[in-house]
Amino acid sequence: MEQARNNGSSGKERLFYMDVLRILACIFVVGNHTLGSVFADMQPGGVQTALVAWFFLCKTGVPLFLMLSGALLMRGTPTYSSIFKKTGQLVLVLTAASLYVWCFQMERVGSFELAPFLIALFRDPILLNYWYLYTAVGLYLMTPLLYRMVQNLEGVDFGWYMLLWMLFAGFLPMLELYAYPTVSSHLYVPLFSSYLGYFISGYCLAWRRRGRYDGAMTAVFAVLMGGAGYYLVTATLSEQGGGVRIRLLLDNARYLPIMLLSMGLFIVFRGLFDGRNIPNSLRWCFAKTADATFGVYIIHSILIPYFADKRTELFSAMPEGQAAMSYTSLVFFSALLLALVAKEIPIIKKLL
Repeated sequence: MEQARNNGSSGKERLFYMDVLRILACIFVVGNHTLGSVFADMQPGGVQTALVAWFFLCKTGVPLFLMLSGALLMRGTPTYSSIFKKTGQLVLVLTAASLYVWCFQMERVGSFELAPFLIALFRDPILLNYWYLYTAVGLYLMTPLLYRMVQNLEGVDFGWYMLLWMLFAGFLPMLELYAYPTVSSHLYVPLFSSYLGYFISGYCLAWRRRGRYDGAMTAVFAVLMGGAGYYLVTATLSEQGGGVRIRLLLDNARYLPIMLLSMGLFIVFRGLFDGRNIPNSLRWCFAKTADATFGVYIIHSILIPYFADKRTELFSAMPEGQAAMSYTSLVFFSALLLALVAKEIPIIKKLL
């Protein structure tokens, strides 16, 4: 999804673990958009629990992309001209994709007027899945300023920022779900907003100086991931009973368990693959796929309405769990194929 490249013109080494995370995050985003409430009417049991667990794991897709964006965009010294160029490219892609949806999926091609389209585009995403592009534009414009801030963060500063971020953006909002007394909303500071925190933490986790406690931190976050995942599933399933549909109580990347899962995945995959001797052929395959993830994000959102109409026809004979995963796979690989083809077209390659 992120347009920032993993190597770039400056000749910096491409990091394999970031390519792996980009692909994984892209799969999670597609899974999040295709699963929806497919398990809401299932009978309680192992299949339903597994799908709920997979659904919440998919909720880490956008946080992972935000963390990778922060790590890659602030890897060098972002200039205002480079950021304005990237922002312009992003706005152009958003406008073109939204125009297609407006004209063909919303069937307004015969009565198209520019002003209503631009007003709708400015106010809200014409396709809900494109909300991330609006957030990305804001983060892009802030990148040069954020870079200057994070360059001066030392170890204790990073730890203090993370603590405040998890408190204000993750823990206190989660408490409000359970109607526990919490602090005044006037205490919340935008600097610790959830998506900005992911952006900054991605940079700090990727480029901070490594120490002898990295292995211990990986193990700690792996344990926290397990605890967070267990809590997400059990808290969600506890909301059903007596014929009541599942209530996805913690279905938001703002909440602390999703933060722990997202940061844990980043740290664990960095520990698994960073500095490893990976065959060049495998590096090339992952790099090619990772570079297509932004295109997959744009295209899969357009494909979903077309596939949704045939979903029952294609997968009705399969068990529920297998049908759900097969549908996600169909959308992902179809979008990936189209994205890889599109990137061979010179004018589109520069945008995707």
